Amino acid sequence: MRNRSSGFTLIEMLMVFVIMGIVLSLASPKLGRAAGQMAVSNSRNEVSAMVSLARASAIQNGRPSFFVQEGNTVRVEVANGFGATDTLAMRDLAAQHKVGLGPNEKLVIPFDPRGFAIPNAKNEARTVTIERDDFTGVVCVFGLGKISTDADKCAALQ
Repeated sequence: MRNRSSGFTLIEMLMVFVIMGIVLSLASPKLGRAAGQMAVSNSRNEVSAMVSLARASAIQNGRPSFFVQEGNTVRVEVANGFGATDTLAMRDLAAQHKVGLGPNEKLVIPFDPRGFAIPNAKNEARTVTIERDDFTGVVCVFGLGKISTDADKCAALQ
């Protein structure tokens, strides 16, 4: 009578590890690209939400509010009635998603108490670009506060 113990041999275990290594080495570049694409998409959604928050807070408080993009940080400020502003929300997208934001100069989009974006002197769309690796996303505010994340629409309105 034979005494058999259940389990795997060393050769079987090595074969499994070799196959797992091959599959992982094939999948890792695609996972890296997907991570970059998701970071840009998530950042684009956060910037859109912050612009919407600026508009909504202007309406809710009956005071001007501002969407401010400075470097890789975006924030929403509301006029407090004493000649200063209070910061409602702030996000550092470089720290959260490892993305870069443009333009390089400070971008301020003011909203009046009715929620309309106050046009700049040239009445052009204000655009925030989001970049990571080979991926780019845009959020633009044009007209009286309409938000678009469609790159073709934003380019046509510039």
